[in-house]
Amino acid sequence: MKTRLLTLISLLLLASNTFATNIVLNLSNPTTPANINYDTEKKYWTDTYSESSDYTWLQFQNFKLAHLIDQDSWGGTYWDGFTLSTSGDNTDYSSTGWIENEWGCMAGGGIKTDQSGAIVTTNGVVDTEQGIPYLVANYSTYAYNGYSNEIKFADGQKYEAVEVYVTNHPWPYYENMNGGMFTRILNQEGDYVKLIANGLDENGNSTGSASFYLAKFENGSLTQVTNWEKFDLSALGTIASLYFTIESTDTGDWGMNTAAFFCMDKLTVKESTTSIPQLATENAAYRVNNILYNIPENATITVYNLQGQLVYSTMATSNTVSLPIVNNHLIIKIVNENNTQIIR
Repeated sequence: MKTRLLTLISLLLLASNTFATNIVLNLSNPTTPANINYDTEKKYWTDTYSESSDYTWLQFQNFKLAHLIDQDSWGGTYWDGFTLSTSGDNTDYSSTGWIENEWGCMAGGGIKTDQSGAIVTTNGVVDTEQGIPYLVANYSTYAYNGYSNEIKFADGQKYEAVEVYVTNHPWPYYENMNGGMFTRILNQEGDYVKLIANGLDENGNSTGSASFYLAKFENGSLTQVTNWEKFDLSALGTIASLYFTIESTDTGDWGMNTAAFFCMDKLTVKESTTSIPQLATENAAYRVNNILYNIPENATITVYNLQGQLVYSTMATSNTVSLPIVNNHLIIKIVNENNTQIIR
């Protein structure tokens, strides 16, 4: 009996993972603030320097992004966390100053997608366009009210980390090559600038981390990211939130010298399957032939064949539902406000 139960749980996990929905950050769909207004000249979010508590967490769909977590802009001259830009400017402003030109990205614009939301590529390179929003991130090691570049979920649930797209910000990119007032050229074997993603559970404990090199000097040559590149986050596992940090070999007495900026978009997570084993109880939904029993009230029922094609869907009006399909080879997903169940 124990072996059969473990086998059933394994099948439920496999089926749930097969049909888990990817959730992708969409910067064109803001919740807080309701509208994103951009500076007409520089193309950055006009409230980037706002200390209002209304903007401490920017929300897009279910994603909440930290912004100026300490609510201190040093008199309107400083920000950290995440902000938005549609600039795509990848000009070198070393001679004129970066403070007024923090809004670009080396890829030259935001990520283009087709009508279905799929990322458009040409010869394996992500297509970009100025005017499409992306995130500009400024990492701070001094934030005291939390992680400067944290992302959490508005519904308080846990999700499986999947991936995110990142590229270099022009400020560190050009100073890594040419040096700056406070930075040196990255020209020593083993030099690097590394972006680190860190996962947290509901208690704030680490679930894992993953690294991505934005710049690396090896074999006598400096290589830096200039396109939108996929950063695999699966090593973080199931998370209640995640945050980003930057590490560099260019450090001094006061910490990292490298300008702590990067650009990001298309963060992707998927529904967690960790609760599935708890569903293998006497109260779980089950199926006998074409009849479903123990169905939660107002649950949405979707039925798939073994090829993953949708063959039927309905809304439950009672705890017993009759399917108009007589077929033993089905996967049935039952979703209500409390949980998701998969039965076969």
